[in-house]
Amino acid sequence: MIFTPARRAGTARRGPVVAGAHRRLVVDSVVVVALVAATTAIGALVEPYLGRGGLDLLFLLPVMLASARLGLKSGIATGALGSLAFNYFFLPPLYTLAITRPQSLLTLIVLTGIAAFTAEMTGRVKIWATMGVRGARENEALAAFGQALASAPDVAATRRAMCEGIARLLGVSVILLDRREGRLERVACWPPDVASLGPVERAAADWAWSAGEATGVGTGTPVSSDWQFQPLKTLSGVSAVIGLSIVEGGDPVAGRAVLLATLLGQSALVQERLRLEVEAGEVAMLRERDRLRAALLSSIGHDLRTPLTSVAVAVDSIAREYPDAAALPVARAEVARLRRFLENLVNMVRIDVGALNLSPEPIDLIDAVASAVDDLRHLTRDSHIDVQVPPSLPLVDADPILLHHVLMNLLANAAIHGGPGSIEINGTRSPDGVHLAIRDHGPGLVPGSEAGIFDACTQGSGGTRHGGCGLGLAIAKGFAEPMGVRIAAANHRGGGAVMTLSFPNQLVRTV
Repeated sequence: MIFTPARRAGTARRGPVVAGAHRRLVVDSVVVVALVAATTAIGALVEPYLGRGGLDLLFLLPVMLASARLGLKSGIATGALGSLAFNYFFLPPLYTLAITRPQSLLTLIVLTGIAAFTAEMTGRVKIWATMGVRGARENEALAAFGQALASAPDVAATRRAMCEGIARLLGVSVILLDRREGRLERVACWPPDVASLGPVERAAADWAWSAGEATGVGTGTPVSSDWQFQPLKTLSGVSAVIGLSIVEGGDPVAGRAVLLATLLGQSALVQERLRLEVEAGEVAMLRERDRLRAALLSSIGHDLRTPLTSVAVAVDSIAREYPDAAALPVARAEVARLRRFLENLVNMVRIDVGALNLSPEPIDLIDAVASAVDDLRHLTRDSHIDVQVPPSLPLVDADPILLHHVLMNLLANAAIHGGPGSIEINGTRSPDGVHLAIRDHGPGLVPGSEAGIFDACTQGSGGTRHGGCGLGLAIAKGFAEPMGVRIAAANHRGGGAVMTLSFPNQLVRTV
C-alpha cells in the first residue's frame, strides 16, 4: 500500500463525501414525509371510531420511529411536520393552518412539546444503545486480539498478529519497528504490502523511541510525518515503536484514544513477554552450559587423578634407576604442570558448586609469597624473582590455602606469559588497605581485555610457553573474592602486565 498525503486525499474524496451527505438528507426527508403521511392516513381511517381526542397521540409514533432509526434531527423534524399535519387535517377549521380555538392551540403546543421531548429521549437511547453495541464489539475484538497474541506459536507470528489486530480494529495500516544493531528496523506490518518508510518517517520513529512519546500526524509534535508513531512502553523502557497510517490522511486514531491506549498496553505487555521469554531461554542455556561444564570438569578431575599418580610414580622410579637421564627434569616439570592443571580443574568445580570453606587467619604476606615461589621453583627457574615486600607490612586476614592458590596461579601466569625476564612482587600500604602487585616484563595485555582476563578459558598472550585451559586467573579471582580480596589486571607503564591483590582495611591487622 502506498500512502497518499492528506491534502491530495482530502481533495480527491471531498466530492463523494458531499454527494453522500446530500443523498442521505434526501432519503431521510422522504422517510419523514412518508411516516407523517402514513400516520395521517391511519388517523383519517380511525377517526370515525375513536374520535378526534386521541388522534394527537397517534402522531407520536412516527416521531419515535424517526428518532430511533434516523436520529435526533429527523425525530424533531417529524414532530414538527406531524403537528402541522394534525392541525391541517384534524383541527377545525379543517384543511387550513389557522387556529381559532384556544383548545386547538394548546393541543398543538402540547403535541409539539411531547414530540420534541420524545425525539430527544429516543435519540439519547439510540446513542446509548449504539455506544453499548460499539463497546461490546470493541471488547469482543480486544478479547480476540489478546487471544490471538497469546496463541501465536513464535515471535514472528506474535508480531504479525499484533499488527493485523491493530490494523483491523482501527482501520489503519500498521508497521512495527524494533531496535536492531543501533537502528530501528521493520519487524512486522499489516497489510503485508506496506511501503518502506522514508527519511522523515524514520526520523519521527527514532524520536518516538528516544523520547518515549507519540509523534507524527495528529500528535501536535514538531515532527512532520504522514504517519503517527506510538512507543510501546514497559517497566524496562521503550520496547518497540508502532506506526499508524490511513489512506485518507489525517489523524489515524481520531476519537478512538481509549481503544488505542488499550491496544498499545496489550502490545507493550506482549513485547515485554517476548523479551522475558528470550532472556529466560538465554538464562536456561547458560545454566545448562554451566551444569555441563561443572560435570565435565568434575569428570576430568576424577579421570586424570589416577593415571597422573601412576605417571608420577613411574617418573620417580626412573629417576632412582637413571638419576642422570637428560629427559628427567622435563618429565618432572610436565608432571608438576599436569598436577597444577588437575588442581585447577578441581578448584574450578569447587567454585562453581560453591563448596569453598573459608578459614581466615592472620597471614604474613612475606611468608605467603615465599611459600608460593618455592612451590613454583621448577616453573620460574628461567625467571628472576624480585620480592619487594617490606617487613613492616601488617598482617592480613585470609584463608592460607586459598591465598596460596591465588599467589601460585598469579605467579604461574607471570612465568608462562611474561617470558624469561624478571618477575617483581611488590607489597605496599595505602590509606585504603594493603596491596600486593605481581608484575612481569612480557608483552602485556591486549588493551580493553583487562576485565575479561579473569574469565574462565581466557588465555594471555606472549611468553615462550603456551597451552593450558585458561583457568588460572579465573580460579585466582574465584578464590580471592570470597575472602574479600579485590583482584585487578592492568598494563604497567614500563611494560608488561601487573596483577594486583588489594586487601581492604577490614582485612588488615593493626597493632
